[in-house]
Amino acid sequence: MAGEIILYDLPTRSPHPQCWNPNTWKARAALNLKSLPYQTLWIEYPDLAPTFSSFGIPSNPVSESPWLYAAPATRLPDGSYVMDSRAIALALDKLYPEPSLHMHEGAAIDRAQAAVIALITALAAVIVPRPPKMVLGERSADYFRRTREVKFGMALAELGASEVMAEEAWEGEGLVRAVEELRGVLREREGEFVGGQEVGFADFVLGGGCGVFSGKLDKGGDLYDRVMSFDKSFERHRKACAKWFERDG
Repeated sequence: MAGEIILYDLPTRSPHPQCWNPNTWKARAALNLKSLPYQTLWIEYPDLAPTFSSFGIPSNPVSESPWLYAAPATRLPDGSYVMDSRAIALALDKLYPEPSLHMHEGAAIDRAQAAVIALITALAAVIVPRPPKMVLGERSADYFRRTREVKFGMALAELGASEVMAEEAWEGEGLVRAVEELRGVLREREGEFVGGQEVGFADFVLGGGCGVFSGKLDKGGDLYDRVMSFDKSFERHRKACAKWFERDG
């Protein structure tokens, strides 16, 4: 097992690409927690399927995901490939048990994931139009627009054009429910982490989701500050996990 770990991540369009995607952040934070040396290879959206299929990675079941292939993926030291942040975390915990990602806390991970999905879904009119304009290079931006327009049934420009629609998202019942879910996850146990006193993968699920709001898609705090203002526990959790989100490339 002398080979190097490789993380396949989605790049920003800057000369020095950085992590921005919530799913790849989860895998990156898991590697950072374990202090494992790894190399980042940046891969554009339209190259995911041909590249990952050439590695022999099985595609996602159509019943479980709208994307047959999605970032992140890793090549492990034995030369095997794993796709999906949760599967990557499971593999890392098996190979490198300490410090643990507490993957046995499946219910907590599920709840954290459901809360993040609910939050991003509720704010889709605000968030989804931004990556092509603020983050992605030309090829990935074109791919993102095309695939998301199919998913949402409208042009992204239309989805994000209305300030009224965006503001309604902040005041909608969907966001209220998502915030309550997130608050419940963080308050279930005593301590700054989802599991209480020890960090685990569930925290990186939440941290990766918050990375959407605090990172490349934020405009002067219009996402991050508003989300953090809903509950003091959100900011406390973000600060507790910050060191594992420092390495972004």
